[in-house]
Amino acid sequence: MKKNDLVGKLFIVPLMNKGFTIGLVARQDRNILLGYFFDIYFSQKPSIIENSMINKDNVCLICLFGILGLKNKEWTIIGDLPNWNKNEWIVPTFKQKDPLLECYYAINYNDELNEVSRMKINTDDAQSLYNAGVHGSGIVESILLDKVKIPLQVAP
Repeated sequence: MKKNDLVGKLFIVPLMNKGFTIGLVARQDRNILLGYFFDIYFSQKPSIIENSMINKDNVCLICLFGILGLKNKEWTIIGDLPNWNKNEWIVPTFKQKDPLLECYYAINYNDELNEVSRMKINTDDAQSLYNAGVHGSGIVESILLDKVKIPLQVAP
């Protein structure tokens, strides 16, 4: 795949046989993607997404993830986000916990998803940040299963 051919694309993510949700590719560096994932639940695989559903108020996860879910077509690309503007979908600051020192770091990446800075932060500041690191598609699905509000009749 080309370096940025997925940026601005919407895609469907399965929630481990419990329904589906939507993601948006905000940045790409070859096989690493920055995704915004939405707290939008579908019991069946959607074929059409209403533009009003895709907004920052519905974001439940932002993370770096590998391309395999999309490349292997386990996650389905459904099209471009209308009026895509990368400045509206920024690369946020992430957090990383040092397990030996038991402290947190704020990690900043540039638009090419290269780490550009790291600084020590306190636990309270870390709570509002998403976790750093590149996740596989299965881990993203597992995290989303905990974050997307699934109606009670479908929940385990």
